[in-house]
Amino acid sequence: YSGVIAEGNEDLVHHMEVFHCQVPKGQKIPYYSGPAENEDTPKGLEPCRRVIAAWAMGAQDMVYPEEAGVSIGGQDTSRFALLEVHYNNPERKS
Repeated sequence: YSGVIAEGNEDLVHHMEVFHCQVPKGQKIPYYSGPAENEDTPKGLEPCRRVIAAWAMGAQDMVYPEEAGVSIGGQDTSRFALLEVHYNNPERKS
């Protein structure tokens, strides 16, 4: 796992986390692209709290050993994941 940041934005992306959404098979997670934890965040994202990957500025790539890994989804679990990106933009660059 590694962060792939668009050229010119390397100093703005502080860290990213990928969460597995643990919901019963067949239950959907609402689509949302916007600020986290504000009044516009839709209900239904609460199950997306199991961290399965993380990246931060200056971090090396995360590579699991050949004999290890992390299980994501399966026949009886959710196939949904949530990517949360945290920015550091004190100069308010657009």
